[in-house]
Amino acid sequence: MPRPRFQRKIITWLLDHAILVVAFVCIVTLAMGYQLRNPSVLSQNYDSEQKEGAEGEELKKFARMFGEGELLMVVVRAPDVFAHDVLAYLQTQTKAIAEFPRVLRVDSLATAQNVTAVDGELATQLLFLEIPTDREALKAKKQTALSNPLWVGNLISPDTTVTVLNVFLPPLMRGSSEAGDIIASIKDQVAIGKPADVDVFLTGLSPMFVDSKACANGDFKRFFILTWVLMAALLFVAFKTLRGVLLPLSVTFLAVFWTLGLMAVTRQTISAVGAMLPTLIGVVCFSDAVHVLAHYYEQAKDATCKRTVVLATMEHMLSACFLTSVTTAAAFGSLVVAKLSSIRQFGLWAAIGIMLGYFLIVVLMPIILSWLPLPGTRVQRSYEGSACGRILSRIAKVAHDGRRWVPLVAVILVLLSLVAASRLRVETSLTAFLPESSPSMQGLAIVQEKLTGFGSVEVVLEGPKGCFEEPWALRELREVEMHIEAREDVGVVLSIMDLLQWTHGIVEASDSDLLSDPLARGLVAEYLFLFSGSGRSDRVGSLVTEDYSTAKIGARLRNAGAGEQVALAGEIKAFADQSLDARLTCRVTGESDRIAQQIRLVIRSLTDSFGFTLLVIVLLMLWLLRSVKAAMLAMIPNILPVVLTLGVMGAMGITLNFATVMITSIAIGIAVDDTIHFLVRYRRELRDNNDIKQAIANTLKHSGRAMTFTTAAMAAGCCLFMLSDFAPSRDFGFLMAFTMITALLSDLFLLPYLIQRWTVRLASEGGA
Repeated sequence: MPRPRFQRKIITWLLDHAILVVAFVCIVTLAMGYQLRNPSVLSQNYDSEQKEGAEGEELKKFARMFGEGELLMVVVRAPDVFAHDVLAYLQTQTKAIAEFPRVLRVDSLATAQNVTAVDGELATQLLFLEIPTDREALKAKKQTALSNPLWVGNLISPDTTVTVLNVFLPPLMRGSSEAGDIIASIKDQVAIGKPADVDVFLTGLSPMFVDSKACANGDFKRFFILTWVLMAALLFVAFKTLRGVLLPLSVTFLAVFWTLGLMAVTRQTISAVGAMLPTLIGVVCFSDAVHVLAHYYEQAKDATCKRTVVLATMEHMLSACFLTSVTTAAAFGSLVVAKLSSIRQFGLWAAIGIMLGYFLIVVLMPIILSWLPLPGTRVQRSYEGSACGRILSRIAKVAHDGRRWVPLVAVILVLLSLVAASRLRVETSLTAFLPESSPSMQGLAIVQEKLTGFGSVEVVLEGPKGCFEEPWALRELREVEMHIEAREDVGVVLSIMDLLQWTHGIVEASDSDLLSDPLARGLVAEYLFLFSGSGRSDRVGSLVTEDYSTAKIGARLRNAGAGEQVALAGEIKAFADQSLDARLTCRVTGESDRIAQQIRLVIRSLTDSFGFTLLVIVLLMLWLLRSVKAAMLAMIPNILPVVLTLGVMGAMGITLNFATVMITSIAIGIAVDDTIHFLVRYRRELRDNNDIKQAIANTLKHSGRAMTFTTAAMAAGCCLFMLSDFAPSRDFGFLMAFTMITALLSDLFLLPYLIQRWTVRLASEGGA
């Protein structure tokens, strides 16, 4: 960072070329506005990791084997789904949706194949070759459907008020624009010819992404407006002048505007969590702008020359604001090492926005302040005589007395937080994040209540060619299936063995066990041949491969949470590895495998980004303080808020997710801002009077006011996120506000104690 003399030269040049500088800012602002004339910034961005790596290849392999990819569920609710008009509607919709591009197949009552046995001859035919109009015939069809264990809970609810169309798309489409187009087409299609007493909902992963995009759109507009209203109100309370409101507000707005403009130029998009980006950039830049303005008021006391006041203000604040901007930008920028693309992109653009804010503060604020008259005596007295000043005087007395309860309280809080943090868990499922009122969640609620759940675990057993035509392999398959069925959190479990056993029950007209029959091998071959017919049916093809070497067990979970799916997948794999015949291998794939990958990515994103941020900030503190001891002591009040935040997450059951995983890196980057402002001012005060206690008291009196106000403003800004419909955004907002407040308290109480206890004397010349 430049030395004071060079800093003065920079500001002097800006003041001498004020018209040129302001013209440049206006031109850039107009250019950014032109880019935003048709704003496409807020289109949803989804993680590309789903298309990469071993997990993506596994999903593609699974889809090739069983003809299944992503599942969309069209949920149809009616007084009785076996009414003639409802069945006709289902038949029409099934046929129409099956013809959509990229739709692999549609399973519904309209495609359900029934097995009959007449005079010892087996036959399969559609349950509804044609839809009967006779009430008794419809009643008979209903009884046939309800007697089929493969349909009840999967295609229809036991009370026949709900049925679904299971629409299968290719794998790795979730959240893509192509999936969004298909969803829009399905929504338009199901509205055609819908009976008056029928409700239709679309649920699944891609519909949930569509709803999260709707949340992001709503949050973006809501936050964008409320942020400026809130900051304007806070500025008026603090400064009670037009300049005190408009100047920080204008510079902050330009920083956000330029950032969004650059995103439009580079065709960037933001995710659901990215809707918080304008507010975060705004409150961070707002903090530095207020620090500059507060210092300006201090310098303007009893002054008569505007230029001298502006030069003195910027000479002191140029370095401090540079350091706070760099550390905060580094905290956000550290997210570029995260393993999730949405987090990387969020961190990158937040860092860019923060540095743009610093640039605008440096070039615009001194120019505009030099054009305005100096504040009057009444304004200055009002600012200095606030309640904040009186509170800070009391805190200064605590620091002056060196109260030993301060570190004791800090140690107790750290220990309690570490215990609570051990309860942290990771959640990546959208079902835990979206509001219950969203269309996809309404559909999911019906599926969870009336059918057998949505979350799935897919178990694949592989062995020699033709093994799943043999009773021994089918017994092994059934053992694994029965183990899964025994769990309370599992709804329907389906495999080729269920289809074979159901067929055997129809043939024998009893509940006898197929695999206990002495003729089991021949019967299995006969039943499989029946379903093959002139070509393999979709139902058989979705359960076993054509060469009968690989079979699938599909389990639906009543709880669709990420943790539950991953836990079940791990437990199944452990059971199979221990008890399965050596000729067979087991692997768990499908959605649970993707979720497990996401959980690993979330955890790695947390550790990698926090480690990188910590390293950058420690190096900056060493450069600023020119003392290893001072730098290490200065880090303590910045690590403390991070530990306390993790403890609060564990205690309150707040999960690590796509938003909250960023909290540790961002928290330490923002927490260190107040520390830097404190230490820069403390060094100046110590140089002037060479008394540590008096230097601390003066620092609290002057910088403490701006620190308190900016923290309150930033915390209030983050509290806006608690108005979001998206749960991770609400959690993020609460945690950010909590972190900022605890960081301020650490700097006001703990940092002065540490400085006195270890007699920290900073070099008068250094980084700042």
